[in-house]
Amino acid sequence: MMVDWCRDNKIHGIFDEIYANSVYGNDEFNSVTRVTGNDMGDYVHALFGMSKDFGLSGYRIGFIYTQNKELMSAINMQSYFCAISCQTQTTIGGLLSDAPFIDSFIKENNEKLKHLSTKLLGELQAGGIRCVVPSAGFFIFLNLSELMEEDTVESEKKLWMSLFNESKVLFTPGFACHSQENGWFRCCFAAVDEDAMMEGCRRIIDFVNARRRH
Repeated sequence: MMVDWCRDNKIHGIFDEIYANSVYGNDEFNSVTRVTGNDMGDYVHALFGMSKDFGLSGYRIGFIYTQNKELMSAINMQSYFCAISCQTQTTIGGLLSDAPFIDSFIKENNEKLKHLSTKLLGELQAGGIRCVVPSAGFFIFLNLSELMEEDTVESEKKLWMSLFNESKVLFTPGFACHSQENGWFRCCFAAVDEDAMMEGCRRIIDFVNARRRH
């Protein structure tokens, strides 16, 4: 297990759990705190934030859970210069203390994410576009390598800009996500309403079909 490897080699393992409550597939999320039985030690740390699961990116709030006392001391000294305002802490503290609301919010949010991802995935696959089926988060990875002139990052960049300039659809290209293969793009389905998402999907498919004909 990765946790054991980090401890054995005295390498810090930082587990980003920022999408921990945005899980809607068949897989269950297990926090590293649960995996370790809350025995994190000095080399295992967990990160979380309010920007994804709760849609509060403008609040700029993040958390680190660690049992490393030296790290906690360093963070405490640094946080003096970038502290979250008292008003914001009070607001978020009240929000997180309302357990019935949190449970209801997460349940409804995941139902909506599942609905949107399933609908978008079905339309893209019906258009012959290869996708990675998501089980969490806000994104679908789709492959448009068939439209690339060459199997290079430059060709991927060219296709990325063509899609934006011609169809006004903006993806995150694979190279920005450190993809090991060229031609993958990250599509966010949670940033707009369903009608706008389906309009974007129509433009993607029209763009792909036009390129296939040529």
